[in-house]
Amino acid sequence: MYIKRLNNTSCSKINLFCFHYAGGSVSAYHSWKDKYPTEVGLFGMQLPARGDRFVEDAIVDMDIVVSEIVDELKPYLCKPFVFFGHSMGGVVAYGVLRKLEELGYMAKAIIISASKTPEVYSNATDYLLSDEELKDKLKKLNATPQEILENDELMELVLPIYRADLELLSRYNISDDTKLKSKAYIFNSKDDIPKEQIMQWSRYFVSEIVYKEFEGGHFFINTSTDKVISTINDILSNTSCIR
Repeated sequence: MYIKRLNNTSCSKINLFCFHYAGGSVSAYHSWKDKYPTEVGLFGMQLPARGDRFVEDAIVDMDIVVSEIVDELKPYLCKPFVFFGHSMGGVVAYGVLRKLEELGYMAKAIIISASKTPEVYSNATDYLLSDEELKDKLKKLNATPQEILENDELMELVLPIYRADLELLSRYNISDDTKLKSKAYIFNSKDDIPKEQIMQWSRYFVSEIVYKEFEGGHFFINTSTDKVISTINDILSNTSCIR
């Protein structure tokens, strides 16, 4: 199952679905569970081969991932929803929303965080790098604890997942230039992706997208967590689903 409930609210008026970054898992959002009002149902989306899905094989075909997530989401779509996706998660969230809009569903908002547009990742060959080269790439992202990077046994677990996620991004090719109608927000750090590059997402949406900037590097969701969550809460409030 992709969908993992992160809070215990039984009276949500809107659901927030969070998509993790490459090499990550739903645990990236565990600390968020007490940061939202009771009107918000908080869910993490967990891809195979990690966390409680560790025994499953990774999936490197975005069409399969999107189709499976959409099927799981359908029972939840009776309530308004918002997507949040960080890095790879932004692309996966976009792919899922693209399919949902084809089926007639609209998100109240999609928040794409620290993610370049799909064509930047398409056909990239980073997943073919050696283990040492992938390890160096993880070091530069500054998101993997040093004790894991220096532990060969743990890295044997981490690197295949990271490699599979990079291949997932590389193999995602969009067949047409359909623009999505849902409202889009971009979260970014001034120390990460150049604004003019990340704002290329505007080509993927009908309405003007809103840009929000945070302090920190690529993983500003870990270093500026309170501001990120506060901004998401503001967006949720603007949907008129919560007070």
